[in-house]
Amino acid sequence: MPTIQVNDIQMYDEIHGEGEPLALLVGLGTDISEWSGIIG
Repeated sequence: MPTIQVNDIQMYDEIHGEGEPLALLVGLGTDISEWSGIIG
């Protein structure tokens, strides 16, 4: 599971595609599967 440390919080991250980075954030109660139709 890829994670990054941001201050005292450990966050899950994935990198897809090429070009300029775009951060997609999910809200409470959801997970990365919410973006499956976009990051395919």
